[in-house]
Amino acid sequence: MTPRAKLLLGLACGVMLLAFDALAAETLVISQKKRTFSPSEVAVHKGDTLHIANDDQFTHQVYIDNPAFKFESAESDPGGNVDIKFAVAGTFDVLCHIHPKMKLQVTVQ
Repeated sequence: MTPRAKLLLGLACGVMLLAFDALAAETLVISQKKRTFSPSEVAVHKGDTLHIANDDQFTHQVYIDNPAFKFESAESDPGGNVDIKFAVAGTFDVLCHIHPKMKLQVTVQ
């Protein structure tokens, strides 16, 4: 095999691995309704995304304040959505600034 063919084969394998990682990531839907997250606990893998749907009649906002991972969304009006992609392992509390009693616990493996 020529050096060029080896290089092309290596590049093709790399692209396939990246595509496989992208396909392996999942998106889980979380509902915000009646001032709660449903479900209130989830387990995901690194690279997965939470799609948080505001199915409520109230405006919500989500944030994570953890030394390993921080996230803060804008306010989400009824019918709005927020996506959070988890790139690090750990246990994280997703909270709402507007409704402080709302809590979603996310365990990322």
